[in-house]
Amino acid sequence: METLPTVERALKVRGSKEIEICNKWPLPVLEDDEILVRVRCVAMNRVDVEMVELAPKIGVTIVCQFSGDSVGLIRCHVGEESTQRYVLVYGGSSVCGAMALQLLRNSGFIPVSTCSPQIFALVKDLGAEEPFDYNYRSPTCGEDIRRFTANTLTYVLDCTLSQILRNSTRIHYAAIGMPVPKTEHLPKNGF
Repeated sequence: METLPTVERALKVRGSKEIEICNKWPLPVLEDDEILVRVRCVAMNRVDVEMVELAPKIGVTIVCQFSGDSVGLIRCHVGEESTQRYVLVYGGSSVCGAMALQLLRNSGFIPVSTCSPQIFALVKDLGAEEPFDYNYRSPTCGEDIRRFTANTLTYVLDCTLSQILRNSTRIHYAAIGMPVPKTEHLPKNGF
């Protein structure tokens, strides 16, 4: 493995709707299940913007989409607990969702996914055991997922943080078989 620098450039949250480029941020120490990527290109997308606006945590690094080269790799451990565990990837056709489907499938999990019907074949090719329509055309999406997974769904990864956040939350909880918590804390405009 090559010699790694001690600092990196990073986009950091300074406050609500406020970010800055830090040119000398300390390089993180890798845990056993992490990799380090030399980032070559980043893209700000809606989830980055909404996280800075809705839930800014001072000092957190943002940017969910990036490409680069793996420069530091520690072996990843996949425990026995992953065997036959269902994971819902909400938004499986997004960049994050597409990567998650492949990683989950290759790690022994059974991913199921939500997406638009015209993309069902794509998410199945990426590793989804079964795709489900998350649009308003399918008001039983969460229940359908719970039935398919025989009420054994354990994890949900939401790759969208979209304007239909309230609907996605309802689907998450219905798929897991839990009551939807109150969401008065969410902004009312557009949700």
